[in-house]
Amino acid sequence: ANPQYETLAKAAKLAKEKSIDFLLAVGGGSVMDGTKFIALATNFEGDSTSLLFHGFAPVPVEADQVLPLGTIATLPATGSEMNAFGVVSYQGGKFPVNHPSIYPTFSLLDPTLTFTLPKIQVANGVVDAFVHVLEQYATYPVDGRVQDRTAEGIMRTLIEIGPITLEEPENYNARANLMWSATSALNGMIGA
Repeated sequence: ANPQYETLAKAAKLAKEKSIDFLLAVGGGSVMDGTKFIALATNFEGDSTSLLFHGFAPVPVEADQVLPLGTIATLPATGSEMNAFGVVSYQGGKFPVNHPSIYPTFSLLDPTLTFTLPKIQVANGVVDAFVHVLEQYATYPVDGRVQDRTAEGIMRTLIEIGPITLEEPENYNARANLMWSATSALNGMIGA
């Protein structure tokens, strides 16, 4: 599930009280997205719910107010480790947040961190990454042939390695290809 606004607002308040100066997201897309919102909200002067209502436009926060963050991906699926977007749940809705300063300072992608994931989470990650690619492939008719061929390559890779990642959870190469496919799915390259 996407992170809940109420939980994130509490975390941002605590980060401000404790003078936190760097955030580290360890987990999957929801953890990363939540951390991105915390990075935006911690030093924001005003009602942080207003950060939710800008669609895909960057939120009105000065770059020097945004806490830097890093990510350690443990669930390959969303590509949040390599973009400046997040999704937050609030009052039954899902709201995107976007700001160039929530692009992670660094992201660690270590396939061995995925070896103990439940099969259902791995399967969901493969499908999530595939759908993210397919959405862009099918809806960006701009004659971007390089982007289309890259998208096709990511989808083919997911089809090829998907079953392997489920049957052989410690297959480093399959998990590495899954991680890179998920990261590439939403880093902006194929949607350019």
